Amino acid sequence: QKATNKIRLMSLKENSRLFDKDSRNSSFATEAETSELRSFMLRSTTTLTLAAADAIANASIEAVNHLVKFAPVTVTVLDNAGGILVQKRMDGCPAGAYAKFSYAKARTCIHLGTSSRTFRSKYTAGGDPPKMTQASSMVSVMNGDLIPVAGGVLIKNALDGSVVGAVGVSGAAADEDEYIALEGVRVGTSKMDMDIDLLETVPAAHCCTTLSGID
Repeated sequence: QKATNKIRLMSLKENSRLFDKDSRNSSFATEAETSELRSFMLRSTTTLTLAAADAIANASIEAVNHLVKFAPVTVTVLDNAGGILVQKRMDGCPAGAYAKFSYAKARTCIHLGTSSRTFRSKYTAGGDPPKMTQASSMVSVMNGDLIPVAGGVLIKNALDGSVVGAVGVSGAAADEDEYIALEGVRVGTSKMDMDIDLLETVPAAHCCTTLSGID
């Protein structure tokens, strides 16, 4: 298969002369040939826009009002590469630590392709010393970019399953942080008149029990 692909790539290069720097203006590939070459060599990706990230952050902050006990939080929304798109700290939320915590929760999702809760459950829930040692080692190797605490939610493209971003929340209890992040995605995207079916989250639902009459 690799040999066939190599031959095919060479054929495309020869026909289109895309890689011949001395003949850029003498011959051009057809649109179909260029598209085929591009699809062979490049993988297209999608990520959250700044507008979507901002809407998610704002909706997350609004969701704090659903908690039985109000707790100001910091929200961090990342793109699919783990870069910060939006980070917002509510009035009353201490500066410094919570910004780093929320970032680490979201970053955990990007690194591992799952929620920060799943990371916690996989390595620490059973109290198994070898697994806990492994989790500690992973956190150390990643210089704090991983954290086994709920509150980080992975955001995926529902059409193809690709990762488009993540949101991390810190400042309330861990289950509450996760609820806030999930609400941010659900409500934030709906306010943008987007089709919510375009996005899916990991986890798909919250397990918070400290909400004031909210399901």
